[in-house]
Amino acid sequence: MTDYNVTVGYRPTLGVTQQAAGLVGPAGTGIGTTSSINTTGIITASGFYGPSGEILAFPTGFFVPPDNHWYVNPARTDIYTSTGSVAAPYKTVGAALSAIQNALQTGIVSFTDNGDSIANPQFIILQSSTTENIGLTTGHIYIQGDTSSGSQMPIWIYGTVTINPTVGTLYQNRFGLSNLGIVDTGSNPGIGTTHSLIVTGSAPLRCYLHDCNIIAGSTGKQAIFMDNSGTGTQLYAEVQQLSRAGTAGTDYVVKVSKGYAFFNNCSTGGSTATFNVSGTGTLQIQYSKIESAGEACVKVDGGTAIVSSTSFLNTVGHGVSMTAAGTVLISINNYFDILTSPASNRAIAGVAGVAVYHSNTVIAPGKNAKYSTAIGAGYIGLVTALTAS
Repeated sequence: MTDYNVTVGYRPTLGVTQQAAGLVGPAGTGIGTTSSINTTGIITASGFYGPSGEILAFPTGFFVPPDNHWYVNPARTDIYTSTGSVAAPYKTVGAALSAIQNALQTGIVSFTDNGDSIANPQFIILQSSTTENIGLTTGHIYIQGDTSSGSQMPIWIYGTVTINPTVGTLYQNRFGLSNLGIVDTGSNPGIGTTHSLIVTGSAPLRCYLHDCNIIAGSTGKQAIFMDNSGTGTQLYAEVQQLSRAGTAGTDYVVKVSKGYAFFNNCSTGGSTATFNVSGTGTLQIQYSKIESAGEACVKVDGGTAIVSSTSFLNTVGHGVSMTAAGTVLISINNYFDILTSPASNRAIAGVAGVAVYHSNTVIAPGKNAKYSTAIGAGYIGLVTALTAS
């Protein structure tokens, strides 16, 4: 077996395929054992690279991670060796994720556990829009758009982002997306026919969304779909723009069937019902504007909805619709602008057996000030009920 001395940036002539063991670098340091190397690859002191610039192997002692920031720029069309630096970014988020996972597995990068925090989290910085599906399974790897406002000036992910850790604790499984737009398909150049953001699986997690614009692009699918069954799973979303691309009816923009989802300072729109909570899910919304042209701004098919300091505007149907006995709505300091026609419209519609705890409800002048008769004694005004002792 022949050893090949490799010069940085040099493309060795190995024939169509060359068996090699113990490839060595310029100083004689072992790069690793490789059974088959294709001639389209490039060997450098940083590792072995595939034809698209993706890193296929990291030799210990050669590769230095770019200070926990991994840059991605799909708009780059020039030929270069991708390292994740600003000057040589990856061309897909998937390539950056593979590089981070490789670095973690080989010990080149490691998370430092400080007891109440993880030092050295990894950040993927997306510099231009990308068309790909993205899967996140390892916590403390965050994706951030290189823009000042993702909700108003987003860099887009045209595809589905799926968060699905298979193992780990709440502490280990922390994920975050910020300053991004996400839409799976529809009239946009996205791929797939599913939800735009999926939070799923059985391992517990925390998911943080900040300043994002998330659009439901597929008929019957959601902008955000959450059914993770892990104990204590929570999603926190702040400063979001949520909408649907052109479909109507009961295609919810957000659907939560398990876990706890919290939305703060969000704005919604689109010709559809907007939020849906069902199963064992809990949905909390505050300081937001919920705009709809469907059956309800918020539909409670199960679980609990908590809404405060929020405005409801629906040009077709109800403000809130509660469809199942045992469901709970807590409504505090909310503003309802709901049409009085058709006559079946209600600010809060419900069936027997639901519970509505309310305080400081404001109705737009001349608009719908009704709640369903069926709710009956379940319509309970909130008062201070503390006992001195």
